[in-house]
Amino acid sequence: MRPGLLWAGTESGLYISFDDGEYWSQFQQNLPIVPITDLDWKENDLIVATQGRSFWVMDDVTPLHQLSDTMASKSVWLYDSAPIWRTGGSVSLRYWFREAPDSSTTELRILESDGTIIKTFTAEDGAFDIEAGMN
Repeated sequence: MRPGLLWAGTESGLYISFDDGEYWSQFQQNLPIVPITDLDWKENDLIVATQGRSFWVMDDVTPLHQLSDTMASKSVWLYDSAPIWRTGGSVSLRYWFREAPDSSTTELRILESDGTIIKTFTAEDGAFDIEAGMN
């Protein structure tokens, strides 16, 4: 858990604080503005119970735990993820760019723990997003 990270469910929606509650921001994402009646954690997922709109699950809030001044000082940041095994399916990686990079020079390389390249993706081919902010 990230020190200082707090969640609040209120009559008017979901809020988040990164500084022990000194400053709060609305955190609706795709959640309708409805009264929040309960919040819970399951592994790294935030589960929200609402009044009249059922449940809402925000899958893997790990990147929110990793936000820091160190990350903000970098031009590129790759968020830590849970261990990933090659199974033939897809994988989700989260990363952050301070500014959108040049698509003709941006690559993403997937490596074994010993540094062997498994796969290389290029932004120019549209294999991943290269927008400023969290991707």
